[in-house]
Amino acid sequence: MHELVAVGLPAAFAVRLLTIAATMLLARRAQACRWTSMLGSLVASMLTMTVALTVITSGQPVAGLLAPHVASGLVFDYAVTPLSAWFLMVLGLIGIPIAVYSVAYFAHAVAAPRTALVGSAFNVLLGSVEAVFVANGIITFLCAWEVMTLATAALVATEHQERASRGAAFLYLVMSHIGTGCLVVGFLALAAQTGSLAFLTCCRATWCQAHCATVCLCSSSWGLASRRVSSRCTCGCPRRIRRRQAVSPR
Repeated sequence: MHELVAVGLPAAFAVRLLTIAATMLLARRAQACRWTSMLGSLVASMLTMTVALTVITSGQPVAGLLAPHVASGLVFDYAVTPLSAWFLMVLGLIGIPIAVYSVAYFAHAVAAPRTALVGSAFNVLLGSVEAVFVANGIITFLCAWEVMTLATAALVATEHQERASRGAAFLYLVMSHIGTGCLVVGFLALAAQTGSLAFLTCCRATWCQAHCATVCLCSSSWGLASRRVSSRCTCGCPRRIRRRQAVSPR
């Protein structure tokens, strides 16, 4: 049973990839695009919900490998813990009725030539959110986060002939990448303290190491950098905090 559950999440991602490919191949047939994209999303969400419910009821986490990157030595792995399983279950409870409703909704809300794009972006978005929930390392999380951002921007810009839609998509991309930059700084600061990109190792960081990463994250997000203050924590890890003195207009 555990082996079957372990392949459930990779199978869900495989279903989404096949659904995206089939939807793009049927781009000239709007009705077929709608049914293919939404039925594929429905099957994938049911697979992830099955994994989530199994982990929640058994209390046993499920982990595995999504894809290795031989050139860099990095691996894209996942871990479904009871906490991440709860988020997967909630996402499935939302994604399944949306997929059912969208079969008819897309018929009048989305122009026929754009049905393939919207259906594919919908599957990319849900798949990337699932990957964000179950990411077992910083690299996997950031890659999934970026894909989620781009898919959302594509959906926001569906009516790209409208200036308001283009402006909303551009603003979303700018604000999202500012947040992504802050995440990168905080994650890398934590990884530098723990010597690992795995979430499990990073979570074992001492309070002081986590505090150093939090300071770096806050400093990057608010732009606090002008005067360098050097100090040493009680646990022995050096930290340097840059602060910018606010200059009020006179």
